[in-house]
Amino acid sequence: KSAVGDLTATEVVAPAGLIAFEIDHPTAGRRFRLVYNPTAAAVAYTPTLAWTGPVRLHLAVAQAGQLPAWQPAFPHFRPDWVPDPTGTAPAAYWSATSGAVEIPPQGHAVFETNGDPAPTVSFTAPVAAPASVTGSSQTLAASATGAASFAWSRVTGPQSVEFAAPAAATTSARFLAPGAYELRVAANFGPFPFQYQAVATRTVNVVFDPGSLADWRILHWPGVDDVSVVSDTVDPDADGLPNLVEFALGTVPTVSTPPPWSLTARPDKLELTFPRATATAATTTLTPQWNDTLAAGDWSASGVEQVVIASSAGVDTVRASVPFGGTTTKRFLRLRAERP
Repeated sequence: KSAVGDLTATEVVAPAGLIAFEIDHPTAGRRFRLVYNPTAAAVAYTPTLAWTGPVRLHLAVAQAGQLPAWQPAFPHFRPDWVPDPTGTAPAAYWSATSGAVEIPPQGHAVFETNGDPAPTVSFTAPVAAPASVTGSSQTLAASATGAASFAWSRVTGPQSVEFAAPAAATTSARFLAPGAYELRVAANFGPFPFQYQAVATRTVNVVFDPGSLADWRILHWPGVDDVSVVSDTVDPDADGLPNLVEFALGTVPTVSTPPPWSLTARPDKLELTFPRATATAATTTLTPQWNDTLAAGDWSASGVEQVVIASSAGVDTVRASVPFGGTTTKRFLRLRAERP
């Protein structure tokens, strides 16, 4: 009997040694299966349930020492009555993937469905669906009230995604290529292994920032963090252009190519014409410098004038003019790439 009406109990088949009843509660949608173990040994039980919605699991034991790790508190229920789901038991959930429930001697397990909505998880960052974001590194966040843990993963996408904290509600993600990704976040409710898992997915369209050195590195070396390959001053393709210079020029750092500039000698000046990736101007400076002695401390940009003579497909063509001094007989030029 319950506070709101009579209970209807029907005995169901159970493994040898166990006694099981299916109990219909007067409240719509609420059912229980109570499985009692009157024997002197623990018995593993796996139910077959045709219920829809989450199935909560409660375990009542005769002694505190019989409590499993997933239900650490004692006592929750007397072993001779059906538990009320508003009690103090942890919100454990049973599903077909949970496996068997071990019922200790003189204890019982209760499987319950109560018609309540299933727990849910939702994306809180990015908010839009589908989302378009710029940059290889993004913050992802999910919300799920009462969740014990989370799990982030990539469902589809052109490359892998590196999650800094894949089991946290909020994590940073590094996308190893631009394109459309379907991301999945799972929220686990209840103690392991008796958990209910809610899932949400979101399509995120990732656009790399052409002015970001981090994005440029990932674009050319996906997933590579080896400083002997990706750092500013190294030249992995051995064409004489360090990586930072290639970034500023808009050239490809994985293919050896001739220097992309030309030098013209005029009667009163030298003209150096070179490309400059338009988007990199905010993060990297590319400065023509001259030197008459090649001494390390004599490089100078004094008197150098630069003008953009053409722009196309995200690349500016720059002409730098370096005047001759009155007694100059030789002059050396270089391009220096720097970032703040």
